[in-house]
Amino acid sequence: MRFSGVLGYPTTPTTDDGGLDFDSFQRLVRGAAAGGLDAVGVLGSSGGFAYLNRAERADFVRAAVEAAGSTDVAAGVSAPGTREILQHASDASKAGAAGLILSTVSYHPLSDTEVLAPHVAERFSHGMSGDLLIAMSGMGADGQLADAWHSGPAALVPELYLSLRAALESDAALESDAVETARARLVALLEVIARMPKGSVLLSLARLTGTVTAAPRSPLLPLTAAEERDLAAAVERAVQ
Repeated sequence: MRFSGVLGYPTTPTTDDGGLDFDSFQRLVRGAAAGGLDAVGVLGSSGGFAYLNRAERADFVRAAVEAAGSTDVAAGVSAPGTREILQHASDASKAGAAGLILSTVSYHPLSDTEVLAPHVAERFSHGMSGDLLIAMSGMGADGQLADAWHSGPAALVPELYLSLRAALESDAALESDAVETARARLVALLEVIARMPKGSVLLSLARLTGTVTAAPRSPLLPLTAAEERDLAAAVERAVQ
């Protein structure tokens, strides 16, 4: 697959007993794909990969591929050890993932040499993540629009990201009214999201946009009632 455009990363819905809600997850994936995203990414930090075991991660990739239809699915394979990364990569490929995503995670801080040591294919893509960075800039180090934006909230409110990217692509000066309007709507929502715990806020955002899900898996705690109200108001303002 070609990593370009906007990739949305659905969160991982749960049931009241702490189980994984695959039906709700597949609805999220279908919604993200139908929303016009260029690809769906699973098992990133937004999907809580660190709280899932190997079998659960493979099951989620299969579920996503089934639900995404013709939209490409990229699977996260991050783990602290190279052996586990290779296991997850093999599982994801067998499950039908069109691409793999690797973030460098480690219990011990990695040196530059250790980070650079893995060999990657020529088609390797270094995309942009960090939602406020995407919303405020969206540009790569070369000053050009980043090839790909990787975002958890984009899976839940894809129209906000797609409208900003479309405005940036069509405006050479990057300062049109369309750019500023799209940017303001997205930034206003993301500033509220940034004040809240990431794993929990995405589950709440999923509920507010129509997905049934319980509280996050322990030790993560759900949002407070006040945080839920603030998030609901921000979503209403952003998508009205």
